Amino acid sequence: MITTHLLIKNDLSKIEATLESLSAIDCEVLVGDLGSTDGTAAVCQDHGHKVFPTNLPRDAARNKLAGLSKTDWQFYVEPGEVVSSGHDLFHSLEGKSKRAYIITDGMITKEIRLWKKGDCKFVNPVFESLQPDDSEPVNIFIVGVEQPNYLLDLLKWKEQSPHLAEVDYYLACQYLALKDYPKFLTHANYYLFKDGNPNYPTIMTRYYLAQINLHVNRNVHEATRNLIYCLAHKPLMSEFWCALGDCYYRAGVPEKAVEFFRMAIELGKDRPTDDPYPIELAKYDEYPNKMIDLCRSILKTTYPYRA
Repeated sequence: MITTHLLIKNDLSKIEATLESLSAIDCEVLVGDLGSTDGTAAVCQDHGHKVFPTNLPRDAARNKLAGLSKTDWQFYVEPGEVVSSGHDLFHSLEGKSKRAYIITDGMITKEIRLWKKGDCKFVNPVFESLQPDDSEPVNIFIVGVEQPNYLLDLLKWKEQSPHLAEVDYYLACQYLALKDYPKFLTHANYYLFKDGNPNYPTIMTRYYLAQINLHVNRNVHEATRNLIYCLAHKPLMSEFWCALGDCYYRAGVPEKAVEFFRMAIELGKDRPTDDPYPIELAKYDEYPNKMIDLCRSILKTTYPYRA
């Protein structure tokens, strides 16, 4: 038996799909209501699930739900997410906490979603996550949803903890999602100044800094500098090689760009799919091949002697 946790707040338009997908799993469902006023809680109750009103931060609310559980293994989903495959694996769990695969708009992220009660706890009052991160992948796939706008909650957290690096990281992520690129750049650089360790957040922050510097600010040099850092630590990620190819394409050196797009295809084949980093599916075949064809076309028509 396993217990599934949900946090809801005015999710009426998307909660039904999530609850239906959970019906294929023999599990108890505990729902934390963060203040719904649109009938979401009533829908959960109609499905026979227990609803607990709470005004706690998200991490504390999830820890409270886990404390109410009577089962060993725990699982959580977000409203709107759908468990699309791997239902049979929920009843043969053992060992470490498990990272499920979350598929959203051609991107796969890997998040700890299954854990044994008492092994982990949630931290971060806005973007709650499980710590410690001692986990392994499991072939459970979840169709994800876009992250809600938590900007007001993050700004409040920033007021409470102005020097905490983690706050600037999540503010950078939120501003990137909102396409507020000047504020993204500000908080991304604050974060990197406070936490320079080569870990997942810093490497991905530098990757998105490279993207904004290249495609928004047209600063190829700054984009390249950040990508070299990323590749030094994660050389098998096609996303980074493709971005470097984009830099040389933008700089008007298509023959060099072709080399990096080829590296994306060749080295991407050896990347382990169970690492914690996200996967942009198109960057492992479709996109680099398209860009190679484009670069060759440019070389053929503009620089026939270099084609």
